[in-house]
Amino acid sequence: MSILSAVLTLVRGLPLALALMASRLLVLVYLAASPESRQEIGRNYRRVFGCNGRRFWLKQAWRLGGNLALMSRIGQRSLDKWLDRTRFSGDNILEQIMLRERKAIVLSLHYGLWELLPQVFARRGYQACVGLGGQFDREFGNSLLQLRAGHGVRMTESIAEMRRAARAGQLVGFALDNTSRTRGVECDTIWPGFRLLRTPFALARAERAVLVPMFMFQDGDHPRVEICEPVASAREFGTQARRMIEARPEDWLFWGKG
Repeated sequence: MSILSAVLTLVRGLPLALALMASRLLVLVYLAASPESRQEIGRNYRRVFGCNGRRFWLKQAWRLGGNLALMSRIGQRSLDKWLDRTRFSGDNILEQIMLRERKAIVLSLHYGLWELLPQVFARRGYQACVGLGGQFDREFGNSLLQLRAGHGVRMTESIAEMRRAARAGQLVGFALDNTSRTRGVECDTIWPGFRLLRTPFALARAERAVLVPMFMFQDGDHPRVEICEPVASAREFGTQARRMIEARPEDWLFWGKG
């Protein structure tokens, strides 16, 4: 078993309070031992806010550790009960799109509880298909796939399968903010030179689908999903994304954007 797979198994098996502590400690240790990651966090923070975020990486580790602990519990009964309490902003936006039988491509970031976003909609009766890339750690990738898939959620790297899902009326979703392994599209509304995953924009053009930004995060004791008005371009999505980043900076991964 790889180290990442072992960590996932450990955190998933602990009671929630201990899982939160363990996950936060692990992220803190990782960032403390990775000056390159801390430097990227600081650099990207300056790009967004125009100032130095002293010790922001500590806040980032605390929030990310908590989010990862929650996301690791996909499929567990305690999480299902918590997800039943999800509050929605802009729910009518998606309802109108689906009532008009439009194809919907969901755009998001590695922000907040991103792994739970397709799970929430699957629990509401939607079929969800998530586009993803492979992990460098193959064993960890297989563990993640087992965690993510099922319960009305399908994961795929196949463009053809994504197109079939869109035509079948499924929600086809992407996290756009890691372009290191594929072609990107410029999005200077997040910051000049920032690039997003190109695939969903090309897919939307090919299928004449609606691009719908969505974000999920913990709001007090409740999970919250924010559904935004449809966008027509990467630039428009970046405006919505930056609004969310500025409102809750610790919820967005400020590193791994190369």
